Amino acid sequence: MLNIIFVSTRQETANPFVEALQSDANVDLTTEHSAVTVLEHVRQQAPQMVIIDDHLDDMPPVDLAMELLKINAMVYIAMISTMDEETFHEATEGLGLLPGIPSPPSADDADVLLARLRAMPGMA
Repeated sequence: MLNIIFVSTRQETANPFVEALQSDANVDLTTEHSAVTVLEHVRQQAPQMVIIDDHLDDMPPVDLAMELLKINAMVYIAMISTMDEETFHEATEGLGLLPGIPSPPSADDADVLLARLRAMPGMA
């Protein structure tokens, strides 16, 4: 079972993405609305992946990724972003994030993300 946390303040816009993740029988998805809640969750019990939306009220997404890595560097992190590929790479260089997910994310983006996660060492 893949334990995934999705943090976003725009759950409705991301609904197709969330539904696609939830439809996978091997995914346990938790949705959160704040960076602070996600950080506490990861401190208590780290998931395999945290998906960070680019719409957060309490912390910039890149800052949240850095804080997550300080807590547990073994958690895979994906970020939804409006940045083009090159800009995303520059903004997140050195963090080891999965490739950016287009904003707003679609059901197809969820499928691609899960395939990438399952391709990671120890995740098959």
